[in-house]
Formats: sequence, C-alpha cells, structure tokens
Amino acid sequence: MGSLTQVDFTAGDVYGYRMGKAALHIAGVTLARDFKKIGIPVGLIHPGVVNTEMYNTLQVAKNTPMEKRGVNTLTPEQSAERIYKLVQGLNLDNTGSFWDADKGIPIPW
Repeated sequence: MGSLTQVDFTAGDVYGYRMGKAALHIAGVTLARDFKKIGIPVGLIHPGVVNTEMYNTLQVAKNTPMEKRGVNTLTPEQSAERIYKLVQGLNLDNTGSFWDADKGIPIPW
C-alpha cells in the first residue's frame, strides 16, 4: 500500500491508512533532502507483510489470507533482520529511497 505506482486499486478501503502512509513518505523524502546537506541518509522502508495483530485483524476483515493471494508473510523477527540489513546499506546516494525489506530492493514511488 505504500507505493503510488503499485497500489492495488481493486481494494478500495483503508483510506485513512493509505493517506497516512502517503504523508509519511513525503515527510521522509523531505527529511532526506534536508539531512543530505549535513551528511545523514534517510531510508523509507516497507517492512514486508508482517504477521502481527494488525495483519491478523485485516485478514479477518478481508476474509482472504495473504498467503492465498501469493503474498509472503514474515515474522516480526524476520522483518527486523531484513530492515537492519537495509539500514546498514543506507548512504547519501540512496537517501530518500523507498525499500522493500522482504526483497531488499527499491520500490518505485
């Protein structure tokens, strides 16, 4: 839900959540531009689909588990490990980029 170019427009709900993510992303990009001037990289990271209480609530509401849609789910520990690896690779050349922690690749805005 974080990428504007990869939005699943067939699921027309969770508007507030989507708007909040968009606001967070513009804040992150703005911080990245400002902090680059003082040598601090900023990373925006999608943690993957993490099996948490929020995830479980959405599954009940949608009545379609992510696994049935071909989406890989992660434990909180797996997600944290992947995020840590991405943070270690942040630098001023990739500051402000949006990353997929599960795959370790940039996500288009």
